[in-house]
Amino acid sequence: MGTEEIPANKKDFRTTASRLKHERERRGWTQSEVAERIGTTQVNISRWEKSITAPGPYYRQKLGVLFGKTLVELGFVMEETERKEDISTPPILAPAPSQQPLWNIPYRRNPFFTGREEILSYLHNVLTENKTAAALTQAQAISGLGGIGKTQIAIEYAYRYRESYDAFLWVTASSRDVQTL
Repeated sequence: MGTEEIPANKKDFRTTASRLKHERERRGWTQSEVAERIGTTQVNISRWEKSITAPGPYYRQKLGVLFGKTLVELGFVMEETERKEDISTPPILAPAPSQQPLWNIPYRRNPFFTGREEILSYLHNVLTENKTAAALTQAQAISGLGGIGKTQIAIEYAYRYRESYDAFLWVTASSRDVQTL
């Protein structure tokens, strides 16, 4: 298995994802260690290193401080000279907002989740049918005793149907005080 040769003018150019991985590995840190140092999850670090998603501005700043690099050095922002040289190439990991859905689910998907198909289908049908203004303002709630799986249903729903939505926001509302932002 050979390696693909990089053209001379692109040899020093690395994607943001590979720069992040390089900086992490150079320090001998695991993805979990980086996640802990900047206050995110190992899953996010993995996604950033695989170019699946991009860190938002907050985490870009945290990564810059952690690695002692500028946003330009990490590939989050192109220098003005780079933009002039290759106008056809968009900035690395900077898709248009419509291409990068807002994802704020603080839990990993449970690989052992089973059952509850009726509840998940019902929620999806109710939330996606009749996309009129009135339907969009109708709230749905999963209620019940503690420990019966309400959170797991919500997490599974978010992961299973994430392509159907532009945004997923997780709000903790265990009391009236907590839910008020």
